[in-house]
Amino acid sequence: MWFSFLRPRDRFSLLELRFFMEKQVMGEFVRILRVSKTVAVSVQLLQTMSIMIQNLTSDQAIYYLFSNEYVNYLITYTFDFQHEELLSYYISFLRAVSGKLNRHTISLLLKTENDVVVSFPLYVQGIQFAFHEENMIRTAVRALTLNVYHVGDESVNDYVVSQPHTEYFSKLVSFFQKQCMDLSAMVLNTLKFGNGHPDNGVVEEADQQCSSTEVLNEDGDCNENTTKSTFNNSHITFRETLLQYISEGDDVQAQGSLFVLATLLQTKELEESVLDAFGILPQRKQHKKLLLQSLVGEDSGEEQLFSPQNGSMRDGLSSELDWCLRKLEVVDALVSLLCRENISAETLWDGGWLLRQLLPYSEAEFNLIEAPSPQKEPKSVILQLDRSACNENTVSESSFTAGEKLCEVIKVFVLLHQLKIFSLGRPLPEQPPIHPPADRSETSRATTAGLDLTVPKPGTEVKLVDAVPCRIAFERGKERNFSFLALSSSSGVSGWIVLAEESLLKPDHGTVRVTAPLAGCNPRIDEKHPKWLHLRIRPSTLPFLDPTKRGVYEKLKSKGLVDGRWTLAFRDDDSCSSACSMVVHEIDLQCREVERRLKPLFDLDRNHLDQSNVTSHAFSSSTSSS
Repeated sequence: MWFSFLRPRDRFSLLELRFFMEKQVMGEFVRILRVSKTVAVSVQLLQTMSIMIQNLTSDQAIYYLFSNEYVNYLITYTFDFQHEELLSYYISFLRAVSGKLNRHTISLLLKTENDVVVSFPLYVQGIQFAFHEENMIRTAVRALTLNVYHVGDESVNDYVVSQPHTEYFSKLVSFFQKQCMDLSAMVLNTLKFGNGHPDNGVVEEADQQCSSTEVLNEDGDCNENTTKSTFNNSHITFRETLLQYISEGDDVQAQGSLFVLATLLQTKELEESVLDAFGILPQRKQHKKLLLQSLVGEDSGEEQLFSPQNGSMRDGLSSELDWCLRKLEVVDALVSLLCRENISAETLWDGGWLLRQLLPYSEAEFNLIEAPSPQKEPKSVILQLDRSACNENTVSESSFTAGEKLCEVIKVFVLLHQLKIFSLGRPLPEQPPIHPPADRSETSRATTAGLDLTVPKPGTEVKLVDAVPCRIAFERGKERNFSFLALSSSSGVSGWIVLAEESLLKPDHGTVRVTAPLAGCNPRIDEKHPKWLHLRIRPSTLPFLDPTKRGVYEKLKSKGLVDGRWTLAFRDDDSCSSACSMVVHEIDLQCREVERRLKPLFDLDRNHLDQSNVTSHAFSSSTSSS
């Protein structure tokens, strides 16, 4: 049997290739297929061909195999596809052939008339199974189509987007839309009846949707006609759905829609016509497009650019008007999103990033927070319920979780603040309009303790005027005596818990041994032991703010990060109560100072009015002096 000539995973030697060609083995394969009536022979033949094609390495072997129409004959042969095993081997055979395509070999599988492709069996037969119920078959067909698109042959691209083959793209978008709807129903069902963790069905559906998204992105490689045919009949409904989710949908729907638009905006191979159709073509690209249209017109460049009667000019103005209307709809949806209260900070931040790409600005006028574009895996957007479940498993009182949330909230606040200034037509100040630090009171505990440092370092000398003696064991069975102090820094916006060791040489003085942040320490007197004071101890810095420690932090976070705990024992109930009151008082001072300094940020109108009054007063004084 000729099939025994081929050994799986072996490479062809030149001697074997010569023998293969001399004996016309490909012709023998075709003859066997014609006379055979059993499925087993067809299965064996397709399996053999797939193995052989995958192991071909020389151009000579590939040219021989693809010539003489033998491969096309096998591709177009009427197999019994009701046999599942046969269909699987047939699709593997098609995928193996597509893997050997390049600008030279693809011409061997085409039929042309007057340099126009009129037949391409590999592509036509492949897309017939593009929406098969079996996921592995769909995946193989997508790989086949991507291999064809990546060749970049213009005549093939023209054939792909001609009728009736262009219907594949419309069906692909419709299939993608159905996948989105099915996935949405599954996610909602999991949220309603599940435990917050996505089951295997949701994950599998998410994988399929990500695969469809990849194909839609890669379709842009063909040419402008491809992208137009893909979105011609579907982009309007798709776009309206995305905008509706952004302005009215829940957090998952809004962030998923933002991710789709951000992906389209960042796909370099995608034609600008698609971005224009979605209303997300940046203004600088639109102006460049209109200028090029004017410059390449039939009339002279001067007439194209400056003649108001010119038809191309009128078309350009009409095109720009349509572009403005589409973009305004997107901007309106994004502004609506930023005004909502039930949306996460991360989603608002992504919405602000997208809005920044669409607004007309120069760096001097509008330097909205310089942030990287949304970098996410599609599944991380789709499966946000999994992230929510993880957050529920995290200790609710953890300062790590609180710090991350606060950081996101602050970023969104700054984003909204700058957008409001921009919408009012005012220039952004070089520095945020906040009050300077207040002069430190001479009666503050930090002054009384003789500390003039932002962070009290271990080994620093400190006065123990208001200190309260206490005991604490950092190791089992080893209690140590300290003097307890709660202090606010000189800036007033940070504070510290200080444990100092009393000096033997200088009365009422001590040396700082241990410090911990004051904010978030949550002082609590033990109900059963009123001499004990419980404090939560968080790190002095948040590791997720340091890019060099981000990877380590993510690994630790997956295991569940918790804060430290101190339990301080005082001499009596009054000493414990005094220490607790000291902590509460310093936290209150710290909060009031932060609120005072940030107050101008919360009253833009009054702040602008004050600046206008200062400017008017200065102008009046200058006029009077003159």
